[in-house]
Amino acid sequence: MLNKFLLSLLFLTLQGCNNYAEVTTKETICPIIPEGSSGGIKTLPGCFDYYVFSQFWLNELCISDGRDMETGVDEPSADSCEILYQTTNSNALAPHGLWPNLKNSSAYPEFCTDAPFDVGKISEDLRHKLGLLYTDITPNLESHEWRKHGTCSNKTQQDYFNTIVALNSQQKIQSFIKNNVGRDVAYQDLKAAFGDVNHSEFICAKYSFDDKQYLMQTYQYFDKQINPINLNVPKIKNACEQNKPIHIRKPSKFLTMDDFKKALGSSSKLTVGFDIDDTVLFSTPPFYYGVNKYGSELPNEFWQQMNTVLDAFSLPKKIARDLLSFHQSRKDKIYFITARPKTEVETLTQRLIKTFSLSKETANVIFTGDDDKTQEIKAKGIQYYYGDADTDITSALRASAIPVRVKRNAISDAESNSNPGYFGELVLIDSEY
Repeated sequence: MLNKFLLSLLFLTLQGCNNYAEVTTKETICPIIPEGSSGGIKTLPGCFDYYVFSQFWLNELCISDGRDMETGVDEPSADSCEILYQTTNSNALAPHGLWPNLKNSSAYPEFCTDAPFDVGKISEDLRHKLGLLYTDITPNLESHEWRKHGTCSNKTQQDYFNTIVALNSQQKIQSFIKNNVGRDVAYQDLKAAFGDVNHSEFICAKYSFDDKQYLMQTYQYFDKQINPINLNVPKIKNACEQNKPIHIRKPSKFLTMDDFKKALGSSSKLTVGFDIDDTVLFSTPPFYYGVNKYGSELPNEFWQQMNTVLDAFSLPKKIARDLLSFHQSRKDKIYFITARPKTEVETLTQRLIKTFSLSKETANVIFTGDDDKTQEIKAKGIQYYYGDADTDITSALRASAIPVRVKRNAISDAESNSNPGYFGELVLIDSEY
């Protein structure tokens, strides 16, 4: 008893905590977590009740990497999705981590030892597998997971990451996800793919401008021997709603201009359409002038000036020069469809002809005003439609055209939503210039 008491006293002294009682297991002496504890606590390796295995759906993670963790509202960002598209296969769930956890407590073990992540303690084969699973959009995640969670598992680094790789390859789950990419699935169908009802939970991303919910993260529960267990856990933050479909986002496509040209190749003549503001022309300067002079509600007087003299201060985008030159060389039919209102006089058509060296037959400008562009895209038989705004992409999709996202310049003052890759559309790299 004396040795047991001294060991317990030594542990409590090292932890700087005098409120822990002790309990004996066969493996080690574990402290009892004080009632009401929450958040991460440093305890001894192996002193936990079960594991949570967490996986990411990377196609959503890259979109929602601007999440406000306080409100749960996501702000889409395309930068990570571009990295993802260029570096990994995003049609499979990817591991987040394997987390020791406690029953009947809001506390969880973390940073149980100071053991650093050491690739030298992992076999070459395992390092290769981890390199395929942990991507550039989650840099240093394996190091973080080992230090925060792995040190509490009482496993070696080899065993800890081997377990993660094995759990991530569960075939039934990965097949279900792969077969439903780009689709809505019922909550219960997703549950069934993961096993028993209380064996899993799901985190969904939700956006302020969309009423859908999107799968972003999954949790599964296992005992210390990695056997599936059922748990009735409290509702987790940002959990998917059970009575609402869950959308599994398909990966976005990010291509350079050269790759895009190769993709179209020598296909037959096309009919293509272009938005104008922030797609073909960087028109923030004249709009900035208009808002400062007239306020946010721009009158007809402004639009008359915009469609005539003010566009002299709009800058042609390099990507527009490249695209228009390319389509002209293919002798494709070209339309411009703008949300600007039609005015009695306009010189925009002539400005486009002169700026981009277009033929008169090529420059067909359609002014839709507040009307949706879908009808015009469909009526003109447009097959590819280029635009910067989300509404450009959705209009093209509704018209059964292929949407191509041209990125909006970072200093644009346009207020409409622009979230490259959000709809799984093709995005042109470096097209903000």
